Amino acid sequence: MIDHFIRINNLRLHYLEWMHDGAPTMLLLHGFSGHALTWDVFAASMARHYRVIALDQRGHGDSDWADEYGTEHAVSDLREFIAALDLRHVTLVAHSMGAHAGMAYLNREPERIDKFVIVDIGPELSAAGGARIRDGWQKSQDVFASPEEAFAQLRAVNQRPPLEHHRTRVYHSLKQLPDGRWTWKYDKKLRTPGAPRAPQPLISAEEWWRMWQAITCPILLVRGGVSDLLSRETAEKMAATNPHCALVEIPGAGHSVPMDRPEEFETTVRGWLSL
Repeated sequence: MIDHFIRINNLRLHYLEWMHDGAPTMLLLHGFSGHALTWDVFAASMARHYRVIALDQRGHGDSDWADEYGTEHAVSDLREFIAALDLRHVTLVAHSMGAHAGMAYLNREPERIDKFVIVDIGPELSAAGGARIRDGWQKSQDVFASPEEAFAQLRAVNQRPPLEHHRTRVYHSLKQLPDGRWTWKYDKKLRTPGAPRAPQPLISAEEWWRMWQAITCPILLVRGGVSDLLSRETAEKMAATNPHCALVEIPGAGHSVPMDRPEEFETTVRGWLSL
């Protein structure tokens, strides 16, 4: 695994690369509050077959924080990143926020992407999941005496992931402050209710459905069996309205499917890719 930095849209973005000379490319995009190392175990396994690249999206991981956020900025970053590395015939694996960026990108430059694995997101989101995320922002602690204290907070609300797998994800999400305490790496604006952000036009559900139905590459849609963000009804509608889509539901996984059920997620993706 190699660390890289690249200048995209006046931001210094960080990405990780698992080298495999001559192999096709797999590009991994994390969800909101995540980071490139979210994918470390999955990426190391996929590196037997692919050159694997995992991007820290703007405001996340070790990438720069930004003045502006939103789908249009994420798509612009993705477009410039793929062009700068001249990535072609890509298998794109994307979770949540990253998958929304992938959906929009595929409507603009579909020739770069050969296959799309979309993880637990769709044109419409369940209100219960959105409320859970907002309540979490308002009620959760933001600064911790130790990484273990941060882990304990997240473990209390999600006990589905394997213990050490979960702990590693949380530890990689943290940075140490000058006073010795710890806080999250992702931009404080993104985790502060009511924090000012530059306005950006919202994409309507109708437009998301149009973009979804316009995707023509092979698609694997992975839903967490107990996800409160992507309903089963929406996932089934996605499969019914795009003939290129295969739907798989992973029992016992919530919205964070690759973290909640890492072995089952890898097995599902491997099976679809015939690896």
